[in-house]
Amino acid sequence: MSLLGVKITDGKGNNQIKYTKGFVETKFSICLFCDSDVEIVNNEKITLINNGVILCDCDNLYALEHQIFNDLPWNGVKDLIALREEEQEFSSIEQSLGDIVKKNIGTSLSKNWFTEDTIEIRKALGQLSTKKDKKQDKSWFKTIEKGYNLGKICLNYYDSMNDNQRLKQQIKILMEWIDND
Repeated sequence: MSLLGVKITDGKGNNQIKYTKGFVETKFSICLFCDSDVEIVNNEKITLINNGVILCDCDNLYALEHQIFNDLPWNGVKDLIALREEEQEFSSIEQSLGDIVKKNIGTSLSKNWFTEDTIEIRKALGQLSTKKDKKQDKSWFKTIEKGYNLGKICLNYYDSMNDNQRLKQQIKILMEWIDND
């Protein structure tokens, strides 16, 4: 992307608004690719759009991981689980997922959960993939290499997604911004 004049920066969570406003002042063309799960950030998005920023965000109250687990075809979700298995045994993933399902909807994880595409499982996988505790960050995709692999999986399923799915729309916005800027 750098050959096309695109520079990627990390907004560091809530600081992304401050950084984006700083880039706007330099008159650079800006595309903000972000989550929608933080109210403080969401409240500033209209101001950024009014200042010429191209906004590429998730559905309301979703982090990117939640959006991805919501929108990818089920085989893509399975690929993400397989990617996680490089670091964590399937039985451990299944146990953690079962705990979240139990907490969310009060039922046990189905024995056939891996072959059943349900919104409850998708939501629980999104939560599991962003899980943090006091001891460590257990997020699934928060390194450059893991993010690269996540992106590869998403792009592999781009043509399989419906045009009205937010993840496909996000990818399209990014591609158009990169190609047209």
